[in-house]
Amino acid sequence: HLLCPSDICSSALPMVDNTWNATNHFITPSSSAYWTAEALRQPSWSLADLLVEALESMGGRMSFGIFTRSADADQLLYWTLFGGDPSVWTGRMISLVNEMEQRLPPALFRSYVVNGSTHGMHRSEELWTMEYRGVKFRDWLGNLSNCWVPVETMRVWDPLVGSKGTYAGDDETVHTCTTTTTVTWSMSAAATAQLCMPLLAASALTTVGAIFR
Repeated sequence: HLLCPSDICSSALPMVDNTWNATNHFITPSSSAYWTAEALRQPSWSLADLLVEALESMGGRMSFGIFTRSADADQLLYWTLFGGDPSVWTGRMISLVNEMEQRLPPALFRSYVVNGSTHGMHRSEELWTMEYRGVKFRDWLGNLSNCWVPVETMRVWDPLVGSKGTYAGDDETVHTCTTTTTVTWSMSAAATAQLCMPLLAASALTTVGAIFR
């Protein structure tokens, strides 16, 4: 819900830390350069930096999936309550997801970005019927713990919203994960116990599911 970096994020994260004791190193990784009380209070603090650091530190043992909609009502509500302009949320969300896609290979960072405003769908038929670019959402979700599915099915974008970012590394077809633990959130995403608290606190996201393999 909080797109970082932004003025909204830099004013909200200290409140998150003060209220939740979010940088307590008994529950968060002390080795992180981005999840400290000092780092969180920097105007340039970036969720993408934290995610890249976390996934790279796992050495391919974890993949991470983001599902979001272009005008998610719940996310827009939180953004607005923190003082954000709702008219800029969609563009900033797209930029943030694209940055993550550019910095991480598809095998580690998966995305499913669609048009609409509904936040959750776990009780709807859409969970089973949604399909874009020939990829059903249920298959994308089920394959998050699979390193060997076709790369083109790892990142799925509704063309009404935008297009995926191009990985800036040497070869996006390299399967760099080793299939251990995968988690996904709705704008979305995931973590092991060591990563879950900082990512949850930073982005105020709702967990959709966790798949262990």
